[in-house]
Amino acid sequence: MAHALLPVRLDVPVNAKPGTAARLAVEARWLVCREECIPGKAMLTLDLPIAAESAKDSRWQAAFAAARAAQPQPAQWTGAAHDRGDRIEITLAGAELPLNPDLDAFVVQRQVVGYAPPQINRGGNALTLSFAKSEYYTTAPATLDLLLVAGAPPDTRAWSAHAPLVAAKPQP
Repeated sequence: MAHALLPVRLDVPVNAKPGTAARLAVEARWLVCREECIPGKAMLTLDLPIAAESAKDSRWQAAFAAARAAQPQPAQWTGAAHDRGDRIEITLAGAELPLNPDLDAFVVQRQVVGYAPPQINRGGNALTLSFAKSEYYTTAPATLDLLLVAGAPPDTRAWSAHAPLVAAKPQP
């Protein structure tokens, strides 16, 4: 059985009483994609006991350490995004750009790019990502937030980057 860890900070309310439970709830939504994308969703809950002191379960310490290490690191690259008609093209420049052949990239803002993987081109100290524009694209955000992921577990690395978006000029 596979486990997914989401390393987020949870603060216990000051009025929580040991011996009681705290209910965590989340509405999860996802897409399973291969040739088509199938949406899924579920309301998930978990009751956690409130204890006077935190108890560390050694079975999970290595897994949580690995999950924290795999979180995206802010990249120091410069970026620029351009609206190229039916595509959004993003150029990132700087030192230590990932060269992995299995690099993948995602735009955080919804309904800007489609679900297909981007075309990735490398040249010198630059990386160009070309995404098909989403059919739901209506308004250009000022900045695109990116997530880049390279490698396979346990050697996965991830970076976050930002690129201001220059909207296409209207044709006369």
